[in-house]
Amino acid sequence: MKKAQAKIETDSMVECIRTLPTQSKIVLYCMLLLDRVGQHIFISGDVTRIYKELTPLLEIDVLTARRISDLISELNMLGVINTRLVNRGRHGRTKEMWFDTNTEKIWEVIMEESDGRLAHVDEQIVTQLIR
Repeated sequence: MKKAQAKIETDSMVECIRTLPTQSKIVLYCMLLLDRVGQHIFISGDVTRIYKELTPLLEIDVLTARRISDLISELNMLGVINTRLVNRGRHGRTKEMWFDTNTEKIWEVIMEESDGRLAHVDEQIVTQLIR
């Protein structure tokens, strides 16, 4: 019974991710990159920084930090990620994000749905962006 419920939830998340717009998929991809290098809780500033470095490589328009934050909120509402707002005193507020589910399936879907664009991104460049 629990396996069946987990499969239903996974399948619904996969379908949800498949229907996301390209920009949302790129933001999600940036989060997956952070998760893959061991940064399991990441902040919106890290996601925005990687996104802004990655978009010229993918030859797509760069969104503002505000719009990226909106896309992060949408991913949270869809249940793909979890977020919490953290007050850092004089350094301002930021969103902390993490994945609750196994990211392998999400990674597979993003790679399938990227029309081959993300597969051509050099891993060494991405590693430099994250560090």
